[in-house]
Amino acid sequence: KKTKSRLSKSTVSGYRTALKYFEEFLLKKRIAPHPSQINEAVLNDFYNYVNGTHNYKVKLHTKLKGFIKFLENNKQLPVDPSYKLSVFTEEYDNQCPEDNDIALTEDEVRKLIELRKKFQNGEIEIEKYKKSEKIPAELQEHQYNMKKENIIKCLDCFLFMVSTGMYYADVMKSPLNFNGRDDIKHLSYRRAKNGSFCKGIPIKDDGIFIAHEIIQQYKIKNGSNFPLNLSLTHFDKHLERIGLLGVGFKITNKMARKTFASRLYFIKNLPLHYLQMLLGHQDVKDTAHYLRISNDDIANEIIKWMNSN
Repeated sequence: KKTKSRLSKSTVSGYRTALKYFEEFLLKKRIAPHPSQINEAVLNDFYNYVNGTHNYKVKLHTKLKGFIKFLENNKQLPVDPSYKLSVFTEEYDNQCPEDNDIALTEDEVRKLIELRKKFQNGEIEIEKYKKSEKIPAELQEHQYNMKKENIIKCLDCFLFMVSTGMYYADVMKSPLNFNGRDDIKHLSYRRAKNGSFCKGIPIKDDGIFIAHEIIQQYKIKNGSNFPLNLSLTHFDKHLERIGLLGVGFKITNKMARKTFASRLYFIKNLPLHYLQMLLGHQDVKDTAHYLRISNDDIANEIIKWMNSN
């Protein structure tokens, strides 16, 4: 509760779990529970103490390091600086990503943009609810119109997220800041998850990213965001319905940010450190992990760059 930015319940839960296991670890190892006693070796041993997969152990280890950093910087408690040298990183399976955590191809995004145009032209008819004698016809018509409007807005919101790198939680909770001159407009915002700052996101339409068009259509102003007020569950349900409207693939909330990052790096060849700023990652290695870029891939790109210069 005393950190600088708001934390989600899931984030707080992660810290509590890490501290619970760490208290058990300190008690078992008979180590004094004081920051000055927590060094690199202690944190390395804690990682090995925790049961579970490598990535789960890394998450608890990272939460614990974050808590120690808080005690050092905000509480001014004496700590052993060697704790920073205890480093473990998550590993990703490049061949088997989760179904809801993959990037869309440019062709798939174009199909969604084409679907958006068909909605605007009235070419798509959304299936109506089955008639019910228990619900007045006027109310059923109102429910249908709300469903239609929400599906259209969810598609526009998803395409806006593809163009800005946001999750739906960011759309719901994070006001946008518009910056720059008329010819170089860009936006920034703070992540709803952890308060990290995402900046320098260009507002420029190129046939795949259409943030400028959507901002103009919905009159999105400085200090606001895309005007949609649905739960994440309902948002994903509408995205699932959109996938059934003839595009041939499913879309989920997570795919938008992944598509934004993947297109800029793999298609547009944006340097990783610039993408780090757009995504609000504290470390460029977090960006590499997010894109599932191995150290070998990074080394190969550096060698290519060195040979070309």
